[in-house]
Amino acid sequence: MSTKPKTLTVPTDLPHLASQRQQGLQLAEFLRSKDAVVHEKWFSEQLPTVRALFQKLEDERTAVTKPMLAAKAAVDAMFKPATAPLKECEEIIRSKLAEAARVRLAAETAAKRLAAEAAEAGDHRAASTARAQTPAHVATTGSSARVVRKWRVVDLAAVPREYLMIDEAAVTAACKSGVAVAGVEYYDDVAVRAK
Repeated sequence: MSTKPKTLTVPTDLPHLASQRQQGLQLAEFLRSKDAVVHEKWFSEQLPTVRALFQKLEDERTAVTKPMLAAKAAVDAMFKPATAPLKECEEIIRSKLAEAARVRLAAETAAKRLAAEAAEAGDHRAASTARAQTPAHVATTGSSARVVRKWRVVDLAAVPREYLMIDEAAVTAACKSGVAVAGVEYYDDVAVRAK
């Protein structure tokens, strides 16, 4: 069953946005010029107004994008049953090609090592034989494989400090629950929100 897709009407020009932008820029410049302590009460009164203006524009933007996102989700859902098996096939092929390349690389490395050992021992015949046992590269037309350097942690305690990253979410949770974290200082700051 074929259904004709809906045509979405996307506004290409919303003239009021240009004037809203200009007003916002002028207001921002004005706000920067005011002293925080002297005008604290006034700033507090302005925050809900600015939030309301922002929310009005955000609601308008969402009204335009919501049908687009819904249409995209519907198209994605329509294609997923057909594309999912092909993605799986691609992952299997990539995995198999990587496996073949790893096996070939290990064989090449072993053959080179044996050839070097034999040459060092003065056995040129054995060295020649070892070099001849290096697997031939398989010519492919639809893909290529190359060696890339990767890493994995084998001893976290040995990793230098500059390579470690703090888990901000865990520290924030500990801070909120009052659990001390060595090397971390808790302090009070001010967060402002509109009412």
